[in-house]
Amino acid sequence: MKRGVILPLVLVGSLACNPELEPHERPVVAIDGTRWTHAELEAYLALNLAAVEDVQDEGGEGDTVDPSDLVRSRLLDAWIDEKLVLSEAERRRLSVDDAQLDAHLDDPSYESGEGDRASQRVYLRNRLLIERVQSQVLQDVPSPSGEDVLAWLDENPDRSIGGRRVRLRSLRFDSAETARQVHRNLRRNRMTFNEAVVQHTDDPSQGEPTIVEWSTFPPEVRQALEKLRNGWSSVPVDLGGSTYLFQVVEWIEPDPDAQIEAAQREMISAARRSAWKDFVEELRADAKIRILHKNLTFRYVSEESG
Repeated sequence: MKRGVILPLVLVGSLACNPELEPHERPVVAIDGTRWTHAELEAYLALNLAAVEDVQDEGGEGDTVDPSDLVRSRLLDAWIDEKLVLSEAERRRLSVDDAQLDAHLDDPSYESGEGDRASQRVYLRNRLLIERVQSQVLQDVPSPSGEDVLAWLDENPDRSIGGRRVRLRSLRFDSAETARQVHRNLRRNRMTFNEAVVQHTDDPSQGEPTIVEWSTFPPEVRQALEKLRNGWSSVPVDLGGSTYLFQVVEWIEPDPDAQIEAAQREMISAARRSAWKDFVEELRADAKIRILHKNLTFRYVSEESG
């Protein structure tokens, strides 16, 4: 170990165990010699935990990881990432003056949240500084070539926005046998879909034509619809405890130009996310980060072990 690294770690260790510090004053993270306290972490968690709802434990049988620990661990990681990016903003000498902040805060469309003016300025300044670092880091991310876009569309036919759609009508049945009988009558031209709607439901929304993206259908619906012509009805399809009949009113084929534009947007967005992730990982690799587990009020679970 290099001599320059020993002193900060010893200092951090002594502070972590210092009984004279109040719990909220104790450091929970040290980044390149700068310490961040339990109170600061709790303020960040209080601000961000409100957006995390219905956390489910997806671990296997015998998994002892508390879901709330996982959530707080990922938020702690995000907090550390923010500190690293803000430190990078300082290194790049980026700044936001109070006049710019006040212009944002006084804009009626800006939701400033709770807190006094000073705390609102701190929060907004950090957000804007992070945005400016992102802008500088991501400005050189190249756009995909035309060949790359066409290859992506070939590989992801069901993910492309502006893809194939279908205008269809649906009719729900509580009885699978009734659905099969109606289907037989439709196929033998003994009944129209309109007549089936009138005879088998009082719900005015049933049977109304709806345009649906083909990619959003579950496999069983796709299988029932994919070979139907305009005006044809499907076989009965079981979904969520009910049975449905569908009628294809019209196939709406994709607009090639819209597909290409949508694919370009998605590919650029994915490339920017990847570039930003790589940048933050580089900041982490170059920083000396220590999490002081003893001062946390939850069990920190790393992404590898979680």
